[in-house]
Amino acid sequence: MAQSLAPSAGAFNIPAANPRRWWALIATCFGLFMALLDVSIVNVALPTIGDDLKASFADLQWVINAYTLVLAVLLVTAGRLGDIFGRKSIFMVSLGIFSLGSLLCAVSGDFAIGGLSHIQMLIAARVVQGLGGAGMLPLALAIIAATFQGRERGIAIGIYGGVTGLATAVGPVIGGILVQNVNWQSIFYLNVPIGFIGIALCAWAIAESRDTHASRSVDVFGLVTLTISLVCLVLALIQGNDSDKGWTSPYILTLFAVAAVAMVVFVLGELRLKNPMVDPRLFTNLSFTGSAITAFALSGGLYALFFFLSLYLQNFLGFSALDAGLRVLPLSAMTVVAAPIMGVVAQRTGAKAVMALGMLIGAVGVLSLARIAATDTQASWTVLVPGFILGGIASGMVSPQISTVAVNTVNRERSGMA
Repeated sequence: MAQSLAPSAGAFNIPAANPRRWWALIATCFGLFMALLDVSIVNVALPTIGDDLKASFADLQWVINAYTLVLAVLLVTAGRLGDIFGRKSIFMVSLGIFSLGSLLCAVSGDFAIGGLSHIQMLIAARVVQGLGGAGMLPLALAIIAATFQGRERGIAIGIYGGVTGLATAVGPVIGGILVQNVNWQSIFYLNVPIGFIGIALCAWAIAESRDTHASRSVDVFGLVTLTISLVCLVLALIQGNDSDKGWTSPYILTLFAVAAVAMVVFVLGELRLKNPMVDPRLFTNLSFTGSAITAFALSGGLYALFFFLSLYLQNFLGFSALDAGLRVLPLSAMTVVAAPIMGVVAQRTGAKAVMALGMLIGAVGVLSLARIAATDTQASWTVLVPGFILGGIASGMVSPQISTVAVNTVNRERSGMA
């Protein structure tokens, strides 16, 4: 059972009830929606981007991984910066950086600098987007946790989960419409006005909050060692299939070894620091550890397939971007339907049971998706429908509960780290 670790009200530097708290929720959801929409919307555009910019399969992987890698490396650091310097301030800066990155992505096909190709410019712009997304994702939930209390907090987190599902649901369809009827650049231009509206709303509605006990220093050691570990790991996983390397080549094995050593050094070093970027002791809380493992399994087992499914539907089966987006809609729609329903169920039965059942359903769904074959035709796409439905239900059941458990089982003043 999770232990209550909440501090006194005085330690949490915000008013007890922000009169604009529901507007603050809308403001944070702007940033959350942008960051998550960008993932699903870009997947649909990848084949068109590849054709237009003459990109290889590895290049397209980097269009996704440049964003997610920076996101993974800086997610905790950005959350910690919010705890130290103010969650509202860092969130607004992150929203601005994400909007700038989106603009750079949109114009990457029209110019290149420093000898970079257009696809390399896009990858570099995706890094900038990742910098912004790394601040928005953890701090959106941290701001909600800091702004709401009691029953309202549960409602707000439920809405947060619903926005997560909505971004997942509409992303493929919006992406398909824009790519097919405008161009792939429009999926990035879309973020710019949304970003400006979000920044203005944040400035007006959100009350500043921070960890009043935190040291005002940044854990450079943790940032460097974690970056080395994750970069080497991702490089090894992407390049392992290259014909001139291979999984057992010295180069790939060295990358894996460096990733492992850097991760061990990171953990040992964080245990010795007074104000670590990530306190490994958080994982002594079994509820928190369980939510972290579940998040990893859901992302690696289900969400990682979206990249390949988009290529399968468009490049292999020959669907247009819009048709591909519409065919993924059962997964997205079930996420939107399941999230609020299972949120109510979780309040009665507990998050543990809902998450366990959701992961079981997700495993069956992923297994069902494995029925595709090299002989498939366009008519064969329906073999994916059962997997999409089960995967959507699993996502709606599990994803909101991960956020709830992660925040509710740690000290509120460290919610950015969680």
